[in-house]
Amino acid sequence: MFVALLVTTLLAAPPARLVPPLPPTDIQALLAMDPSKDPAAAKRKLSEAGVPADQRTKAAEAIAKAGSGTTVAAVLDAAIQCTGTCGATRDLADLLVSMAADAAKDPATLERLAKLAQATDDPMRVTACRTIAALPADQRRKAAEAIAKAGSTTPAMVVLDAAIQCGGTCGATRDLADLLVSMAADAAKDPATIERLAKLAQAMDDPMRVTACRAIAALPVDQRPAGLKDLTVRVIALKAVPGAMQYDVKEVKAKAGEVLDFSFENTDTIQHNLLVVAPGKMSEVGVAADKMGETVEGKAAQFVPDLPSVIAVMGLVDPQKSGHLYMAAPQKPGTYQYVCTYPGHWRMMNGKLKVEKSDK
Repeated sequence: MFVALLVTTLLAAPPARLVPPLPPTDIQALLAMDPSKDPAAAKRKLSEAGVPADQRTKAAEAIAKAGSGTTVAAVLDAAIQCTGTCGATRDLADLLVSMAADAAKDPATLERLAKLAQATDDPMRVTACRTIAALPADQRRKAAEAIAKAGSTTPAMVVLDAAIQCGGTCGATRDLADLLVSMAADAAKDPATIERLAKLAQAMDDPMRVTACRAIAALPVDQRPAGLKDLTVRVIALKAVPGAMQYDVKEVKAKAGEVLDFSFENTDTIQHNLLVVAPGKMSEVGVAADKMGETVEGKAAQFVPDLPSVIAVMGLVDPQKSGHLYMAAPQKPGTYQYVCTYPGHWRMMNGKLKVEKSDK
C-alpha cells in the first residue's frame, strides 16, 4: 500500500500544498498601488503571492503606522491570519524570521512568539520557533527566559527543547547548541535538565548526543552527572598552511563514538572549510564541490555537496578566523577523510580520520 502510494505520488502532479501559489491576476496593478495611501492595498500586498519582500515590508510598515503598532507585529498578525489559507504563507513566515532583530526590540511581539512556540498544536509554532532561533544569542536567551516564565520551566530547559525540536532541520541548530553549552551553569541548577542531558549524552545514536556531551563537559567535574564525571570533548587543533592548500595535521586517530572538536584556525589568505566524509568518498564529494563552484547556489551552500557521504561539516572560515566542527566519531571503524571542498582545494587539502573500535 505504502509503495503504491509512493509511486503514485512520484508519477502524479505534485500535491497542491507543494505547488507555489500563483499571484493574483491583477498583480501588476497591485504592485503599482501605494500602501501608505490605500489601506486595502496594504493588506493585500502583505498577504498575496508574488509580492516582492521589500514591497511586503512597506505594506507592513503602512499597516503598523495606521494602527499605531510595530512593523514586525503587523507581519506576525498577517502570518497568523494567513496560516495556510493565503498565497503568502511561506513568504510571510520568511519575512517574520528576517525581522527577528526587530522582534527582539518589541516585548509584546516577543511574548506572543514565546507563547506560540509552546503551543504544540498551533500551525504558527514552527514560524515562531524559527523567529526565536534567528535572534542574536543574547536576545535568544531573553526569549528563552520569556518562554520559561510563561511555561513554568527553566531557560536551559527551553533551549534544550528548542535544540531537540530543531535537530538539524532548522537554521539555528548550531547556534542553539552553542547557547545551551553557554548555559551549562544554569542547567546544573535544574535536576530535570541535567537528567535529560545525561540520557542524551549516553544515547549513541541520538543527534543531540554531541550537544549534550558538550554541555556536560562544560560543567565542573563535581557538578556532572554520576557516571559522566570523566566525560571529555577532545580538541583536534588544525591550521591552514599558508599558500600550500593543506591542513597542518594530516592524520587523526579516534575511538568510535568519541566526541571531537575539530578546531580550525585559518591562517591562510583565502577561505577554507572542513568536511568529514565516508571512507573512499573523498573524490565523489570533491568533484561535486568543484561543480558547485560554477553556481551562485554553490557559494550560498558554502560548497558543501548534498550527498549522504558527507558526515559532518564546518562551513567556510574566512582568512585569519577560526571555526569548530563538533562531531562524534562514526561507530563503524575505518579510515574516513576530512577535506576542504572549496572548489579546487580537495585534492591537496585533506587528511585521514582513522576510527578504531571503542574500548567500552
